[in-house]
Amino acid sequence: MIYKFTVLYPVHDGVEIKKIIKSVKSIIYNSITPNEILIMIDGKISVEKELFFKKIKKKFSYIKVIHNQKIGLSKILNKGLFLAKYEIIFRADSDDYNTKDRFKKQIDYFVKKKLDIMGCFLIENYGKKKFIRKTPKYPNFLLSTIINPINHMTVVFRKNSIIKLRGYPDIEYKEDMALWIKSLARGLNIENMEKPLVETDVDKIQYQKRKNYVSIISEFKLLRFNNSLIWY
Repeated sequence: MIYKFTVLYPVHDGVEIKKIIKSVKSIIYNSITPNEILIMIDGKISVEKELFFKKIKKKFSYIKVIHNQKIGLSKILNKGLFLAKYEIIFRADSDDYNTKDRFKKQIDYFVKKKLDIMGCFLIENYGKKKFIRKTPKYPNFLLSTIINPINHMTVVFRKNSIIKLRGYPDIEYKEDMALWIKSLARGLNIENMEKPLVETDVDKIQYQKRKNYVSIISEFKLLRFNNSLIWY
């Protein structure tokens, strides 16, 4: 059976054009083609990137390019969530690459298991070295407050399940983790495939971002958010 789905693709000007091109190609030329790709642009981007998005929008009728003021990732994702035409939504990031059969493998499993949210393992490239970032097959609430239960760039979910939760919480750098925790607290059916179907490059700058001041503040906000769910 063929299932229709949307790919939600947020992008900002901080990502190199060569990574964006490689990322978009990994979506367009996947083994099954999305029925809709929503490219959600957060703020101003370079002319080079504008021309690239204009070109692919013209070439592929199922691609929609939505320009926004600089509003941040959680708001961009929530806007895309409501604009998405189809119930099944895949996340794809502009600096990550999807393996050839990602959509087919995930959507078959996702529908068969009647899941609300599903992720998978992630291939992380540190220069010439590759590592697999694994996630638990069956995430649980208590563990998820300590360790991220889902690799966000690998996720597929049901639109209405996320809308019922009011979408992504507005916690900078932690909006994904906050959503997974909230989903687990509300009893959504969540699982991870034990296969690496998405690949990402990790550099020193990204690693440092995980440790900077804003990230630390976000950790405290996430902790308060977790506590509010525990006592809900």
